[in-house]
Amino acid sequence: MSVIPFARTRFTPADIAAFNEIALPRLASGHWSAVARHSGDWGDRIAIMVAGRPAPLFTFERDKAGRYALYFHDRDGAVRIGTADSAGACLAIWSSTSRRRTTSRGAA
Repeated sequence: MSVIPFARTRFTPADIAAFNEIALPRLASGHWSAVARHSGDWGDRIAIMVAGRPAPLFTFERDKAGRYALYFHDRDGAVRIGTADSAGACLAIWSSTSRRRTTSRGAA
């Protein structure tokens, strides 16, 4: 049996699962209005849309080298807010389990 290697420029099924874990609750709650996937020789990209905005607010990408990046888009262009060697690590900025917990020091 021949095994065809997965292209490094494409999101893997595990990458999509990691993204869906973050995206589905935000889509269901209305924080995000839509997502759209675009692929090419340059890599794979998921554009994240919010209501009332004609362009993506965020993009999640995998490049030719297999690295992941997360961008925030404002009026001045794109700002990279995350980069990693795995989808989960790149998306950790949105993970509820990765948030820092603070403790109250209260009066002694």
